[in-house]
Amino acid sequence: MDDILAKKLAHETTSEEDVLMQNWLQKSPNNEQYFKEFQWLWTQTQKAKVKKPVNTEGALAALHNRMDAAPTLKVVKSITPIFNLSFIMKVAAVLVIAFGIYSQFVKTEPPKTIASLTQPQTDTLVDGSIVTLNKKSSLVLSDRFNKRERRMKLTGEAYFEVAHDATRPFVVDVQDASVKAVGTAFNIDNTTDVKVVIIMVTDGKIQITSKSETQYAVKGETAIYDTQTGQILIEKKADNNKIAYKTRQFHFDETPLVTVAAALSKAYGVTILFKNKQLENCPVVVNFDNKQLDDILSVLSNTCSFSFEKVGETIVLSRDNPSNE
Repeated sequence: MDDILAKKLAHETTSEEDVLMQNWLQKSPNNEQYFKEFQWLWTQTQKAKVKKPVNTEGALAALHNRMDAAPTLKVVKSITPIFNLSFIMKVAAVLVIAFGIYSQFVKTEPPKTIASLTQPQTDTLVDGSIVTLNKKSSLVLSDRFNKRERRMKLTGEAYFEVAHDATRPFVVDVQDASVKAVGTAFNIDNTTDVKVVIIMVTDGKIQITSKSETQYAVKGETAIYDTQTGQILIEKKADNNKIAYKTRQFHFDETPLVTVAAALSKAYGVTILFKNKQLENCPVVVNFDNKQLDDILSVLSNTCSFSFEKVGETIVLSRDNPSNE
């Protein structure tokens, strides 16, 4: 079905394939959701392609002009030359110019794109750096990645574990700002609020450059970039629960249950709703290390006295005894 979906987006399906696709979409709402996410990924990939127009007629005209202008040598005295020097020089000129035109106009491969759909995805780049993309995020590598620098464009959220290489800076462009590192680990979040970019440093040091200023953040700090004002705020704290989509590790210390629910929703790709408003303020003190969501909810239900019900990708929390509300 992926092949048919790709052909559909490229406008290459047959009438039989269109019928198959429609039947497949009608079978389940999950199929419709999958197609929407597949379409999003296709759009991100198309944006990454480099299209460079080729002026063939202009190139050929320039070639002919250069050929006509190629210098010739008069042979003052020769004995039946085997090769005509004028011909050799014109051929050489043609080869040089033709190679230049080929290098300029030859079709180049689009930059590499890494994207995730419904689940986080981890990938190792050619330089040895490890990237974990959160769901519905994409990363487009520069076509010259790992040459003089390691530059890429991020949409969404990702955690980077950068391989040390002082000669080739590691640069992530997000919105109109750039995050630069040499050997470090950090998380970039542009999904929680599209008006800000949140960069949390878990190791080493990074440089954040916006349209108006440059700031630095080190391990244990969080940089918040306002995309509207261009200002960068450095906070002397880091919430490791923000990268639980990668680590599945949580640390809650007198944390309101509504905040806990938000962290779990992001990490496990679900929506958690409260049937009882008072339940949101229940304080939680607990740590979880790579546990299943059902196990986590069971522990929390004992702490805050609630029951939970799953409806698809939505989980509803209800107070067992709401009489005091």
